[in-house]
Amino acid sequence: MEVETQTRQDRLGCARCGQVRLGIIEQQRTFEVGFEAPLVVRVESTGCERCGRLAKPAAVARAAAMAALRVVAMSGRVNGESFRFLRATMGLQAKEVAHMLGLGVGTISRWENDVRDLDPRAWTLLACLALEYIDGDGDPRTKKVLDAVREPHAVPAQLEVRV
Repeated sequence: MEVETQTRQDRLGCARCGQVRLGIIEQQRTFEVGFEAPLVVRVESTGCERCGRLAKPAAVARAAAMAALRVVAMSGRVNGESFRFLRATMGLQAKEVAHMLGLGVGTISRWENDVRDLDPRAWTLLACLALEYIDGDGDPRTKKVLDAVREPHAVPAQLEVRV
């Protein structure tokens, strides 16, 4: 037995054109990520088949951005544009990334604009942060390690482990 769940939007139909029944709409989102060609993400979502209005446009935009973020983070394509995409998609400012890495904002700018060679280790750290961001890790380990390297904490002389 299949249970059908309807949202309020489904019952009322399209707010734009009044179409009563909503269906599945496929949309493409294109991202400039520093690859040879733009990255195209296809997303299926509930929407109006007549006018194309999406039931949840913000969710579609986020899903497409997170899919693109994962592809870029796992790509190993170390360049300024992919670094900028990783940073900006996570909502980080250049000064925040510079602080995390113990660098000046100018260095981040030169990397992102391909004025200076990007340190692959910095790109890797940002990619790891991106993967934690995608997974919704409220306690990102990578950032904690970066913070600890910048400001080392006291460690216990002895640990207790029970097996």
